[in-house]
Amino acid sequence: MRKYLVAALVAGMFVAGTGVARAHVSDVTARPNATIKDGGATVRVGGAIMCDAGENFRVRAKVTQPGAKATGRDTGVCTGAWQNWAVNARVVDGAFGPGTASLSGVAITVGDGDAGMKYSRKVNIS
Repeated sequence: MRKYLVAALVAGMFVAGTGVARAHVSDVTARPNATIKDGGATVRVGGAIMCDAGENFRVRAKVTQPGAKATGRDTGVCTGAWQNWAVNARVVDGAFGPGTASLSGVAITVGDGDAGMKYSRKVNIS
């Protein structure tokens, strides 16, 4: 009986010690301003991201105004410190004009099962 108990304890320690470390996004922010670019074909938005050093990140963005929508993404390598991200979101519907718009999206580290961190805010387009 003692032999089985020791074997079970060793197996349990082995299983417990093989957990997969997951990188993740610690925080993501979005700036309050956006800019219409490329003759109205894109809306540039940006912010900052904090994620585990050495991991690849992806920030997806969706910008909307009544009758208009733009989407895009940015990718990069995490530094472990706050770093900027910027998305040139391509207009897929309608036309944007100066004024208030909604910005939403998600930031994830790529390839590790990270559920990501959502963000949203109002932005002023100029």
